[in-house]
Amino acid sequence: MAAATEILTTPTMHWLFDRGQKIDRFCQSVVLRAPLTITRDQVIDLLMHIARKHTMLSTRLCGDEQAKKLVHDEAYECKSEIEQRVKSVDIQSPEEEFSGILKRALDDAEKSICPRQGLMYQVVLMGPVNGSFRRLIFTAHHLVVDAVSWGTIIKDLEEAWNKILARKQLKSEARDFTFRTWTNEIAQKANDPSVLCDLTRWTNILGQDNTFPEDIQLCPRVDTEATRKRLKTQLNESDTRALLHQAAHAYKCSVEELMVAALCLSFLRWKMTNFKEQSDGILLNVEAHGRENDWGIDTFEGVGWFTTLFPIRVTLRGVNIERLFNEGFDKTRALRMVQESLKEGKKCSVNYGILRYMNQNTKEILSKCERASPPAMCFNYFGRHSSQDKERDWSFDLEYEHQPTFEEGLRLPHAIELNTIITQDSRGTILTADWSSASRVVSEASLHLLADYWQSAIKLYLTDDVIHAAGFVNKAGPVSLTMSASDMEKIKKKMKENST
Repeated sequence: MAAATEILTTPTMHWLFDRGQKIDRFCQSVVLRAPLTITRDQVIDLLMHIARKHTMLSTRLCGDEQAKKLVHDEAYECKSEIEQRVKSVDIQSPEEEFSGILKRALDDAEKSICPRQGLMYQVVLMGPVNGSFRRLIFTAHHLVVDAVSWGTIIKDLEEAWNKILARKQLKSEARDFTFRTWTNEIAQKANDPSVLCDLTRWTNILGQDNTFPEDIQLCPRVDTEATRKRLKTQLNESDTRALLHQAAHAYKCSVEELMVAALCLSFLRWKMTNFKEQSDGILLNVEAHGRENDWGIDTFEGVGWFTTLFPIRVTLRGVNIERLFNEGFDKTRALRMVQESLKEGKKCSVNYGILRYMNQNTKEILSKCERASPPAMCFNYFGRHSSQDKERDWSFDLEYEHQPTFEEGLRLPHAIELNTIITQDSRGTILTADWSSASRVVSEASLHLLADYWQSAIKLYLTDDVIHAAGFVNKAGPVSLTMSASDMEKIKKKMKENST
């Protein structure tokens, strides 16, 4: 009989469960360039290899509304189970119709996901199209993957495919139980004094006045995914490159910090314009990949949903918003205030989730604080993704953009959300901002205004005078956005140094 092992749920999973029962379509999807000669049987072989290594892919959701858990079941790694998760679509239509066919296949893949039946992922092999190219859709429930996980999965797919080409046997690799180890550590930290001492920090952040306009209050029964409205904006290539290669260096900050600063500034201007309310405080949630820790657990190659969600409060005391937008006055000081708040939050971001969901005493305290002063806005930066080589198999195909369709009854967690990503492909280097809002409380026109203000705020930090005054000259030329193994090692080493 196949072995089954319990995997504890994380704070972010509890956050999802709180939004409602219908979570089957809470998925992530990627579209990959597949080898032209690959067959469905070979895809099944690859997935058997991947599923045996990355145990989160072979889990199911169990338990009732009060006590959910994940269970890893080796039965899901057998060939008959994998075959249920792999489909192939022959393309007889002209190439210009391929985009529509692919979008329908993506939608069908999401509909087939069912965590309680152990159907955590679905793979669709598309094509070949006119005998020239194939695509591979890989859809997985968010319970078992995050944005960082895809890099590991794709790397392992490519390595296994190269072994097949070389007629080498796909030998079983050591099982990856990183996520289970990480969740066990989180559970143990729930009563750790070093974590409990952070409670005051979080109650102070949440316990002050709500910074959102009084007219923007979400109603759980009304403001659901069915009411979400979306808006996509993009920063042009020259401005995106200036943000990446000049402004971040000139201001000695990260790209994420610049974007959050722009969001805070634009929110205060938007609030003043739309609601005639003047204030200097902003309360928002921030998503992070959650893989930094000082527990001795190397999570960067692990597959699972490690994401953390935590609130920050920024107070831009003494900053004149109108003068800042008109003259750029005090924009550096405003940036430093945002930097400080963001860095403080990230230092112990995982602790917030532990205290909010894993400890019964602190859970009640923070839940009460959130109800009194809910962060109504959320920011997420997915990082930088490169897909320049159109001929390279197993690379992302960024030309096919897809927005998952969640169940309509799922409660919206925020009135406004901003998800950002920087991509580099044949079209150039572009910052894309995916805005969304609860349409009952934030109209489409109002969301457009906020997005316009945000771009204006970003451009305030791209002016030549500031960059030249900082003495920055980009002598290195264009920077590659493709992260090598050595780059990853440097980042991991730096994070370990910062955590000690």
